[in-house]
Amino acid sequence: MITGVWVGFDQERSLGHQEVGGRAAAPIWLYFMSQALSGTPIETFPVPEGIVFVKVDPKTGAPSSGRGTIYESFLEGTTPPGAVPVDAEQVKPEEMIPKEETE
Repeated sequence: MITGVWVGFDQERSLGHQEVGGRAAAPIWLYFMSQALSGTPIETFPVPEGIVFVKVDPKTGAPSSGRGTIYESFLEGTTPPGAVPVDAEQVKPEEMIPKEETE
């Protein structure tokens, strides 16, 4: 299945203050895909050789070991200074997605 969503006008004009097509289209695509793939098993994909993961703050992207961190992928040798890279086998898929803040 291939899907796409486009939000905009036929003629170039603003969608509104600080609104862009990608931000307007993303919720539409997410809703459609969640319905279209409902009940479909989640697939995991092999991580290519040379990719490592670093725990980062999801808001800043800076390496972090604090609460609320996620793993971000990097090409080996390109991690931020001070980062501690780990191999893909050590990362669970759910650790790649920021958790909703409940505070």
